[in-house]
Amino acid sequence: LRTEYCVGGFPGACDKYPRTPVNHRWRIALASVALNEGFRYYGTLFVTNAAGNVASATTDGFMVDASPPVCGDVYDGPAYDLQFVGPPEGGELRVSWSSFFDLGSGIVEYAAAVVADGANITSFVSAGLGGSASVPAAGFAHGMRYRTVVRATDQMGYSVECVSDGFVADFTPPVAAPIVSKLPTPQLVSHTLYAEWPGFDDPESGIREYFVAVGTATEAEAHLAWRSVGASAEGASAEAVERRAVEL
Repeated sequence: LRTEYCVGGFPGACDKYPRTPVNHRWRIALASVALNEGFRYYGTLFVTNAAGNVASATTDGFMVDASPPVCGDVYDGPAYDLQFVGPPEGGELRVSWSSFFDLGSGIVEYAAAVVADGANITSFVSAGLGGSASVPAAGFAHGMRYRTVVRATDQMGYSVECVSDGFVADFTPPVAAPIVSKLPTPQLVSHTLYAEWPGFDDPESGIREYFVAVGTATEAEAHLAWRSVGASAEGASAEAVERRAVEL
């Protein structure tokens, strides 16, 4: 018997590695063969008997994988990117990622961690093939900057670590300041209140929204329930407040 083996870009072809004699207990190393990553190739075995009859069999194909997965987007949040994070609920922070890919063998596992800027990663939380994970957030410090790290591993064992743009831990509320009336004092108010509160501040994440209520010293919402006036420090004279204040 004469046994030969070759490799091609489609079943039965020998265009990538020519028919080469091999031992019947064969193991062959494909040296100096130009195979492209991400493409499927097929190995074919030819067996010729003494009479010159040839039988052949072709594998179901294989793909070359010589590189790790490619990074996608990493989010400091459950489904979108956060720039500031408050006290984590249950001691965990939900992070997520998308658009990772591997043209060779495919990604088989994701794992995630959250670390302070410049710190070493001590452990990852496996997420399987999911797109998010709950990462322990014990020890987070107010005002510190942290980053989410996602590790993607393919079937060959190649892995890549991808890092988010980071977030700042903000565990304190805004700093309150006096509310200043813009009406002469004393004066009866018929239906509209005008006030401002320019001294409120939040040095970490900034103030996203103000809410206003009108009440008494013992009941904050006695006359006007809490309502949003947006991000302006001069929002109490907005029409939304004025319409409700008519009922005072």
